[in-house]
Amino acid sequence: MQRNAQANSWGMLETYRGLVGVGTLMSMVAGSINGIATNAIVFDRVSHLTGRVNNMLRDLWINPWHGLLVVGIVYIFVLGTFMGGKLLPWLGLTYSLLVSVIPLVLVSALLYAYGVIDPPREMYYPLRYLMAYLLALAMGLQNSITSQTAIGRTTHFTGDLTDMGLAIAHRDWDWAGYVFAKHLGFAGGGFVGFLLSRSVPAHIGIAVATVFLVVLVLYIPRISSTVAAPTASRPKA
Repeated sequence: MQRNAQANSWGMLETYRGLVGVGTLMSMVAGSINGIATNAIVFDRVSHLTGRVNNMLRDLWINPWHGLLVVGIVYIFVLGTFMGGKLLPWLGLTYSLLVSVIPLVLVSALLYAYGVIDPPREMYYPLRYLMAYLLALAMGLQNSITSQTAIGRTTHFTGDLTDMGLAIAHRDWDWAGYVFAKHLGFAGGGFVGFLLSRSVPAHIGIAVATVFLVVLVLYIPRISSTVAAPTASRPKA
């Protein structure tokens, strides 16, 4: 896949330190959202879908209601990746990522409006499906948009951890270090999401992650114009 030149308009991505910082923080946001969803809202993951696909047919057979939830998460994520592919060349990196904020705002608003607090895992109701699908849409959008740039994947790490092992094998320490930093960011974000799900209502947790993402997306272009340096080595896409 050829990376979109317009997408790399963030000058920070042209330096190794900037790339590591942006990639790590974007992964942390995705990890925190996934953590909150898993622990407090959906009780299932809304990103890194390998496990979801593995269990999809089993769940449809054993528990059709949960299977429907899983199937929706998988294919709404794919829809988000499709939308990201269309939006990035049209809107550019900053505005495309801001579009991915819209589903998160809707989830936070729904949680607040309906007063959803600690629903039991076994409870299936339309609102839970809607929130699951909106969160998966947001994750698909973010991952699609960042994957078309030097940032790469930010919502799951099976492929990235494979890349890290290959980078170590070929002594590409810059790339291995970058992937490891994103991996730690996602893991740290998952822990933050867990803590938020245990300490504040879910709508506040999602709102905190959303505000952080908006600030990040709006702040980076402000400082990117002052950055211009060679990028670190990375594998061909």
